[in-house]
Amino acid sequence: MLLLILIAICLHCPDIDAQCAMCKQVAEDASDQSGDAIGLGLNNGIKYLLVIPYVLFGIFMLVFFRRKTIR
Repeated sequence: MLLLILIAICLHCPDIDAQCAMCKQVAEDASDQSGDAIGLGLNNGIKYLLVIPYVLFGIFMLVFFRRKTIR
């Protein structure tokens, strides 16, 4: 339950800039030419790639501890 709350809080934060310095520069240059869509897409992609390993690890730990408590 705590993991779901943490994920919901992380996904609800729209002002997170998840870019490194070089990615930010490339996104700023590209957004000057084509609007803000590329920068937002890049941020969303980075957040997606960041969250997936934590979700998978959380599911693994949940299954592991449930099996351990059942025995």
